[in-house]
Amino acid sequence: MSFRLLPTTSSLCMVILLPILWIGQKGLAQPPLEDEFFEKRIRPILVERCYECHSGDARRLEGSLRLDHGSFYPSGGDSGAAVDGENPSESLFLQAIRYEGYEMPPSGKLPAAEIDDLTKWVLAGAPWPEEPIPQSKKEIATFDLASRKDSHWAWSPIVSRPLPEMVKAWGPQSPIDVWIHEGLRSKDLAPVGPASREILIRRLHWDLLGIPPTDQELARWGEEPSEDWYEQMLDALLANPQFGVRFARHWMDLVRYAQSRGHEFDEDIPGAEHYRDYLVRAWNADLPYSDLVREHVAGDLQEHPRRHPTKRWNESILATGFWFLGEWVHSPVDTRKDETDRFDNMVDVFSKSFLGMTVACARCHDHKFDAISNEDYYAMYGYLRSSHYRLVRFETDEAEKKIQKELEHTRNQYRGRIESILNQWIPTLDESKRGELVQSMVSSKQGPSPLPSHDPRVRFDAATLPPESFRTNGPAFGLHVQPAGWYSLRLHPQTPNRVRASSFPSIAFDPFWLRQKLVLDRMNTQNRYAQVDQAGGTFLTPSFLLESDRLAFWVRGSFRVFTAVDSHRLIAGPLHGETVFESKAEKESGWRWVLGPNLSRYRNKRVHLEFSAIGSDGFELAQVVSGPVPEGARPAWDADRIEESFVRLQKGSDASIGNQSEDERKLDAWVIAELLDRWSETQSDSTAAAFREEWQRAVESWSEAEDALAKKAPWESRVAMAMQDGSGQNDFLLIRGNPDKPAEEVPRRFLEALGGKETVRNDIHGSGRLELAEQMLAPENPLVARVIANRLWHHLIGRGIVATTDDFGVQGKAPTHPELLDELAISLRERDWSLKSLIRSICLSNTYRQRTASGDDSPVDPSNEYLAFAHVKKLQGEAVRDGLFLVSGQLDNQLEGGTVRVHLNDFLTGRGRPNQSGPMDGRGRRSLYLEVRRNFLNPMLTAFDMPTPFSSMGRRNVSNVPAQALTMLNDPMIHALAERWADRMLKKDLSDRQRVVEMLRDARGREPSDGEVTRSLAFIEDAGGRSDQASAEIAPSASQRREAWKDFAHVLLNSKELLFCF
Repeated sequence: MSFRLLPTTSSLCMVILLPILWIGQKGLAQPPLEDEFFEKRIRPILVERCYECHSGDARRLEGSLRLDHGSFYPSGGDSGAAVDGENPSESLFLQAIRYEGYEMPPSGKLPAAEIDDLTKWVLAGAPWPEEPIPQSKKEIATFDLASRKDSHWAWSPIVSRPLPEMVKAWGPQSPIDVWIHEGLRSKDLAPVGPASREILIRRLHWDLLGIPPTDQELARWGEEPSEDWYEQMLDALLANPQFGVRFARHWMDLVRYAQSRGHEFDEDIPGAEHYRDYLVRAWNADLPYSDLVREHVAGDLQEHPRRHPTKRWNESILATGFWFLGEWVHSPVDTRKDETDRFDNMVDVFSKSFLGMTVACARCHDHKFDAISNEDYYAMYGYLRSSHYRLVRFETDEAEKKIQKELEHTRNQYRGRIESILNQWIPTLDESKRGELVQSMVSSKQGPSPLPSHDPRVRFDAATLPPESFRTNGPAFGLHVQPAGWYSLRLHPQTPNRVRASSFPSIAFDPFWLRQKLVLDRMNTQNRYAQVDQAGGTFLTPSFLLESDRLAFWVRGSFRVFTAVDSHRLIAGPLHGETVFESKAEKESGWRWVLGPNLSRYRNKRVHLEFSAIGSDGFELAQVVSGPVPEGARPAWDADRIEESFVRLQKGSDASIGNQSEDERKLDAWVIAELLDRWSETQSDSTAAAFREEWQRAVESWSEAEDALAKKAPWESRVAMAMQDGSGQNDFLLIRGNPDKPAEEVPRRFLEALGGKETVRNDIHGSGRLELAEQMLAPENPLVARVIANRLWHHLIGRGIVATTDDFGVQGKAPTHPELLDELAISLRERDWSLKSLIRSICLSNTYRQRTASGDDSPVDPSNEYLAFAHVKKLQGEAVRDGLFLVSGQLDNQLEGGTVRVHLNDFLTGRGRPNQSGPMDGRGRRSLYLEVRRNFLNPMLTAFDMPTPFSSMGRRNVSNVPAQALTMLNDPMIHALAERWADRMLKKDLSDRQRVVEMLRDARGREPSDGEVTRSLAFIEDAGGRSDQASAEIAPSASQRREAWKDFAHVLLNSKELLFCF
């Protein structure tokens, strides 16, 4: 279509067009369009295709974007300007209608002719006739963070309030009871009174241990004459090791604990069980919650990590494994999209678990309801981009550091002895011999050399690496980089009486640590990254921008390098295999350039490299540059300079480096290293004959000293997932959550509503997670203490003061007793964050010890939110299973001891199905120790509402579905337990009545009534199981009797007392 220009002069055109052009619009390449074209060709498309979602008449305004007036296009909506006045061709509006990233309208792409008309219109500046802005049915809500914070209770400071007047008729009251009774009084309700001793014994065992009391425990506490019997029982249960098992499982719901990755092949998560065992120990040790938070957020950064009390391994670092328990995807096409999905899950789990806030809801825009901005969300990304996954040798890290320090001290001592021998030898060199050595050194420098550190192609240079950027996983690369002007000496790993010298500033793998072994049951067998010997022997470079298709490495020895791109590590499919690269050197080869793999797929992404050694010949890394390999010979020093170094060394009192210039120190270190290499390799030289014997004694003594250290070193260690600090990096705000649409960089910081913007620091070299943990625990933050106090209340009482335990936001439930919630939070802080102390306080309250209600629910409080009586709690799946095993006498209460593989029945099929099945009964272990595989979850536990491990689940679903009853009736494991219980009871020298009484007492936790015993005996008799009253002629067979008692045991295993806590 051709457009007719207005028949006026150019000045008149500008006067006419001013009302319909945007103020400040730049000159446009396209001619202005007439109103007629807009009204006939543009407005109809907008009205028909866009206004339903993007106008003042829209029932719900999508993306905060209106398109029904020209003034809205420059400002746009959540994703930014709809039309770019500077570059109209790059406008989001055009990208959306072309389906280039955004896809609008979502119902289907516009016809080509309509796209052409809209494109012409936008390229002309999107002119709009002068007209009033249409009134909107609904104003666009503005995000006012301060107003949202001030108007919602959760952000308010924790306040200690005076207790209201007590009601004497309700007896002695703790502060907990006072606030509960105040709520009851406001509703004209009264508490129902205490539960019986039998009920309290059973309730406390279920709540604190996750198993019912044994017959012996029932007798002990049921007959205890002391007035403080309850307090004694409570303290005994808090000290019971099974307490940690119970509360570790509660916490594992929050961190989506699993031992496989899910997705298609359900890859193993190596060492996940060590995080589980860490939790059990932490809860049993009553680790202060403040320390639990610090360890989860930054346990790897603790200056003095918490150690196991007897085995001395690093406990603190194990907590950081929770970040990596999520689902991982193998071979994603878009690694950045995959990373943002993983980060989203990590932010979601972190914020719900510790803050009770749905921060992940701000991924695409400011939170719709809470005082959480889009920037808050992406500020968290920076902490995650600055931290890396690793497998850590947690059992031996402290001992390894000690050995490494002793090793360096030993080497420095023998370095002095070797220098002394060299010092005596150098003056004996005649001019001819010295000339030969000089020429051979010059020749050795004729090959390729590293680039100058200032060369723009250099991405990593050991010579300029700041000390705070030296990051290793384990001791194998030493404690620091070898500085310029220094040379190192090490025993040759394979040849006796030889040393290896190096003067390059380098990161060097120490062959001393080749003896290290990992203790790991299973690994990601299909994951190529698992080939990398990470634990104990990895060096990490700082992050850098990949600006070339390839990298080149200045190295000595054989190595493997992993290019960490977008933190993707599950390399088990057709993509991204090039990120794992290895190069094997010929034996005794020197320094060389190695060209890495083709990384063009990842160009312009930030990456870091993880190096590990291959073989036993040692490995050194000096430089990484953007490819290709640097060409040409660059001799660092000529013969004259080397000769000058000899003169200096001959004149010196010893062979050590003196106070020369930096360049002279580098040269002298290199000359000494070259001499030592030649000395070690040519000991038959006649010039050195006089010193050969002393050299051999020194080297032999040195070797013996290292052998003695090797006998002290701990070579075997289990490994666990953990975080490792990397280069401090901020991330970008992603428009509408789209990783292809980065906007401005967002500094790493805490939530703005909790003072995050005031605490931004730019002087932190690493992630800043340690500072984040302290900000979370600051007295000004009301969320951390409130959230955990509410969680404990929820687990013990059956309903949180805030019922939505993971959401304290506007969409969550308001607290039923806000004063009590603050009372609990203050109590927790004042008791040094002791979780057991707070649990004890709750359990000692009259509120906890009430009986459950009988009769109709109160019309005033039908859901019992105000706690006039105790809630009947449906037992969690793990408690149901463990209770069945305990009652039937099959429970193994062992702590730790590994994981029992999942039992694979005929219905658990699909990709990634394990090759081996675990035993049906899980070896009698507690449910905590059964393997949790995302794609092959335990059917019984799933039927009883164990959450699928994909995000935080602080409050489990509570269902009563046919699958549960059918499981209890038909599951082969339940039948096996009934059979074993019956067999065990039949072996006892008891009458049938005694046997029935004992079984009823075991199952129901109380003395049975006469009626229950009579009915039970009748049931067994009808089933053909009675023998004590039968005549010889009609006595049942052994098989009949066994089957009858098995049926009776099966009935008891279906008792309500084994499914509910009363």
